[in-house]
Amino acid sequence: MSKILQLDPAVARVNRGFQYYWDVIKELSGKQKVFTAEDVARKCARGAYSEVADYIGRLRIAGYLEVASSFGDVEGYRLLRRQLNYPRIRRDGTVLPTSGQQCLWNAIRQLGWFTPDELRIAASIEEYQPTPATVRSYLLKLKHAGYLSMRKGARGVYRYRLQPAMNTGPMAPQILRTKAVYDPNRQKIMEIISVKESS
Repeated sequence: MSKILQLDPAVARVNRGFQYYWDVIKELSGKQKVFTAEDVARKCARGAYSEVADYIGRLRIAGYLEVASSFGDVEGYRLLRRQLNYPRIRRDGTVLPTSGQQCLWNAIRQLGWFTPDELRIAASIEEYQPTPATVRSYLLKLKHAGYLSMRKGARGVYRYRLQPAMNTGPMAPQILRTKAVYDPNRQKIMEIISVKESS
């Protein structure tokens, strides 16, 4: 049997995930120059070490980090390249293009009132062409989380606009696997979510 946990967005914070790990790495590199995977993991949610170590390995292969010191099995790393959004990297070091949600968010921040189809066109790049269903899903989740105003336009087509107070920053609000909306600019969950906990 399972029960439903209701998470309050005012207190629901996510201290894991690639964007969070990347932010911690940048913070540590500014304070102490050389850091270990354990240093990063200590600032993350419990049990995140394996994910942190995996991501650090990807960053090193892709040339974002270098090994600056070694003490037995423990390596110290130095950050070589900085950027706002976390580098999206496969395990073999291949750098991936901008995520679909980031493309949509970039376009939302640039447009005034827009229809889903206008957003789909504005967000399309060579590596990413969102489907109408993807655009609608992202818009509805952002609307539910309070990011967007909505009104019915001509011919019954809904138009959306980013609320000025919710233009929280350049990083796209992310739809988590739990169907929550997570804002990496504020490092918090913006939408009340339900999470099933097995018992």
